[in-house]
Amino acid sequence: MHQREIWKKLEDPKTSSEDLQRFWEKRHRIGDALTVEERETLRERLALHPNLPTSVARALALARPEFLVHSPVLELLLLEAPDLFLGISSVRLTLLLRQTHPPQALLDYLTSHPDPMIQEVLSDASH
Repeated sequence: MHQREIWKKLEDPKTSSEDLQRFWEKRHRIGDALTVEERETLRERLALHPNLPTSVARALALARPEFLVHSPVLELLLLEAPDLFLGISSVRLTLLLRQTHPPQALLDYLTSHPDPMIQEVLSDASH
C-alpha cells in the first residue's frame, strides 16, 4: 500500500475496522518510509477514526494515550474494553488529565481508578 492510499483510507470514515486493523499490523513496514512526524500524524488519525478497532485502541492507549483521549468513539471503546487505560502509569494519566480537556467519558471511567493521585486530579477537575 502506498502512502497516498494510506492517507486516503485514514481520512475516509467508511474505511472498515478490518482495514484499519490490517494497516496497524503492517505499520512497521509502512512506517519505515515515513518521517517521525508523519508516523505521529498517522497514529493520531488512526486514533480519531470512527471505526477504530479495540485492539488498535489498546496499543495506541499505551503508545500515545493523548491521541486516544479525543477519539470520537472513546465511550464505545471503554464499554468494549474497560481496561483500555489500565497499562498506563498513574503519572502519565495525571499529566494527561491536566494537559488536555478530557472528555466526560474518560473522567467517568477514571472515577474508579485505585490511585489516590488520579482521584485528587479528578476532584480538582470537578471544582
